[in-house]
Amino acid sequence: MIATMIVLTSFGFLFLSERHIIAQEEEDLIQEITYKCLIDPEVKNGFESGKIPIGELVDYSEFFGAEVLKNLNIIVSNTKAAISNADKLTAMSTEFKCGNCEIECREDCDQDGENCVKVCWCDNFNKLMAKARGFVSAIRNNLKKIIKADENIYDLAHAEGPLVEKNQPLNRWKLILTLTDSRNKLENCLMGYTRVLEDKRATATLLSCMIALDKISLAELLIVPGFDKFISKPEEVCFDKLVPDPSQVCYPYNSEYWLEEKQRNRCKENKDGLDCQEAVGDLMYNFFCCIEGS
Repeated sequence: MIATMIVLTSFGFLFLSERHIIAQEEEDLIQEITYKCLIDPEVKNGFESGKIPIGELVDYSEFFGAEVLKNLNIIVSNTKAAISNADKLTAMSTEFKCGNCEIECREDCDQDGENCVKVCWCDNFNKLMAKARGFVSAIRNNLKKIIKADENIYDLAHAEGPLVEKNQPLNRWKLILTLTDSRNKLENCLMGYTRVLEDKRATATLLSCMIALDKISLAELLIVPGFDKFISKPEEVCFDKLVPDPSQVCYPYNSEYWLEEKQRNRCKENKDGLDCQEAVGDLMYNFFCCIEGS
């Protein structure tokens, strides 16, 4: 009887000890998942693999649409103005009829004083001509603006020209690539969100830039290899002139296109500060697919 109790006690001790070991392993795993998050910085097809550039896509698409609409409005408004100025110029024909005005005349002759022609005009002729020239100049200015706006829309549609070269977010082909990249990564990341990868004991989690930075500041998350390791060369990535220098923050807090250097520094110091919040108030966050676990 005593021997039996000793055996049972031994097995119980072993069982409890094994449970403790398993529990400790699970706790360690949970802690590791809580603190460690892999965001792949490798560039593929112009985008860092772990980054889902939704923020850039939304902000730049809005900018693209606003630019198209702005140029369409320029065409419409200047077309109306040109028609109005043309109507006013046509209506001036009645003003050139002298009517009650005093007529001034002179004779224009050749060098020999022969072949003279009598030229007459209204006393307010010069004033009327200046007014007419003003309408002609206004119509020409309207047409120039219409042509320029039309060229801008053409360039936006074909992703070329000085407007697009100076403003890379207006490259619609890059916007389409960004959309495709974001959609594919979102699908892949969300599929892995609730699925535990048994062989690697890891899960895929979708994180916004804001949430990621909050968790980092609370020591609840460690980004591996870190936002400061996103050191892709400008020519390697899709929006080549918009990739910020390595920093400890993410889009939109580090945007070189929307934020001035002073604003970026303020956001780096305190993203929740009033100055930073005002700077990024109309901007969208990028997201990241975080591979957690060992």
